[in-house]
Amino acid sequence: MAGGLIHAQVALDISKVDSLVRQGRLTEARDVLDDVERVADVVPLMHETINLSRAALACEVGDIEPARALLTGPSHLMWMSRLWAAHLEAVIRLSDEDTDAASAAYLELERVVDELGVRDPCVVPWAPFAIRAHLRSGRHEAAERVCGRIEAVTRDLPGTWPRLTALAGRAGLAAARGDRQSAMALYTEAAALPVPLPLERARVLLDHGSWLRRVNRPLAARESLAESLEIAERAGALGLATRAAAELRVAGGRRRTRREPRGHLTAQEARVASLAAQGLTNAEVAHRLSVSVKTIETHLTRIYRKLSVRSKRELRARLARPEHADRRSGLG
Repeated sequence: MAGGLIHAQVALDISKVDSLVRQGRLTEARDVLDDVERVADVVPLMHETINLSRAALACEVGDIEPARALLTGPSHLMWMSRLWAAHLEAVIRLSDEDTDAASAAYLELERVVDELGVRDPCVVPWAPFAIRAHLRSGRHEAAERVCGRIEAVTRDLPGTWPRLTALAGRAGLAAARGDRQSAMALYTEAAALPVPLPLERARVLLDHGSWLRRVNRPLAARESLAESLEIAERAGALGLATRAAAELRVAGGRRRTRREPRGHLTAQEARVASLAAQGLTNAEVAHRLSVSVKTIETHLTRIYRKLSVRSKRELRARLARPEHADRRSGLG
């Protein structure tokens, strides 16, 4: 009986992680996963689900190599795991700029979805990534088909995410076909939807801003790209933030100035700062937080700048000051 209760709790926590990731609450998602992994050996059937959740989180924060490693192993047995693994492998190919391979992977995933009879696109959110992969690889018919799949079930689903996916997909198709008027109208409508999924909104804003830059609308592009960057950085989605920042630079824009008190750290930066101040190496901090060393280096660069310190020794002294005590949580 006790084993069954633990299994049920782990399953509930994994569902919570999925929800938190979709809401862009990545630090909270990592905290829940850390707790789940402490009892993972008691429920061995959940190992593959836990690893997939960790891989999904790693993809969101831009740690592609750890995500790739987590997906390496035996074939997944459960149907949901099969879909998630295929989706994340395609996401990694997109991150590698291997768009043809990503598009082909999504064609196969679509076949499996049909084989399993999974109509709800929210179960595994593969559709918007598939549309982007197909558009970038020139498979416009495939992108059109995925848009049609989403539109066919949108009216039967309660949330706004499917509608956002369909609108943004249609906008991308219009842009690819040179229909600027339709693309502008569709992107504008998509950006105005009240979708409580900030990272999905950030991706649409990035698509919109990138297109605006390409059609020589730099001022409008900067507005969309700056908002995309702000959302991604606030969530700690460094991969998405890096792409948005690169587009913003090309468009001639700058980051928006944040109205935060001097020395403010995000929740994840506070965790990194605390561990680094304890004397852990960057590799040890990365292992503790299940991220890459490069991500830790990026966080430390920002932490040093925000706190006006230049070394871990100065960081330790700064965190020890009484006036900084209320900021250690990252909420200061």
